[in-house]
Amino acid sequence: IIIGASIAAIVVSSYAGVALYARSKVTSLYTEAASAIAQKYPEAQISHKILEQGIFSSKVEVSVRFGCDTNAKEAFKYTDTITHGPLLGSHGFGAMYISSDITLDAATQAKISKIFGNDKALTIGTKIGFGGDATIKLSSPAKTFTDEESKSQVKWAGLEAELNASNPSKIQITGLDFIMPELTVTEADNKGRFSIKEAKATMKSTDTTSALGLGSGEL
Repeated sequence: IIIGASIAAIVVSSYAGVALYARSKVTSLYTEAASAIAQKYPEAQISHKILEQGIFSSKVEVSVRFGCDTNAKEAFKYTDTITHGPLLGSHGFGAMYISSDITLDAATQAKISKIFGNDKALTIGTKIGFGGDATIKLSSPAKTFTDEESKSQVKWAGLEAELNASNPSKIQITGLDFIMPELTVTEADNKGRFSIKEAKATMKSTDTTSALGLGSGEL
C-alpha cells in the first residue's frame, strides 16, 4: 500500500509539473505570435489578456485591430480556452490544446445565428506538441437555409480543414488539407443556380521560410 501510494504521488506530482511547464509557456506563445504577425502585417495589432490561469487550464482573450495608429478600431476578438498537457483528453498527448471562440458584433452574430442556430458556425481547435509543432483543425457544420435579402436557397455542406505548423508562434506553415463538400445557391423561383460540388486543396512543405504555397488543388 505504501509503495502504491508513493508511486501514485510521484505520477501525480510529475503530471502537475509537466502541466505547470506548459502553463509557463502560455504568455510567451501569445507574445511571440503577436510579434511575428506585426512583422509580416504591420497594420495588424494583436493584444492578449489572460483571464484565468490554473495548473491544468487557462483562458486568454485576444483582440485583433487593423490600422497603424493607436486609435485603430477593434475588428474582432476571440477567447482561447487552453488545456495544459501532457494528457489532452480525446486530443491525445501534447503541451496544450486550445479551443478558440470568436466574438463578433451583435448584428453579425444575429445573422449567423439565423443560419446555424445553436450550432457553432466555425469550430477551431489547436493542438501544440512539446516540440513546438502544431495542428489546427477547423470545421463548420452542414446547413440549408434561405438568404434573407435575395430569398435564394443555400445548401452549405460544411467544411473541414487542417493546418500544420512547425512553429505556431512564428507562423511557419508546413501543411494544409482543405475540403468543402458542396455549396449550392438556388435563386428564388428557380431562376438560376450556382453550385460548387466539391473543393479540395492540399499543401506540404519542408521550407518553413517561404510563403504558403499550394501543392495541389481540385475543384
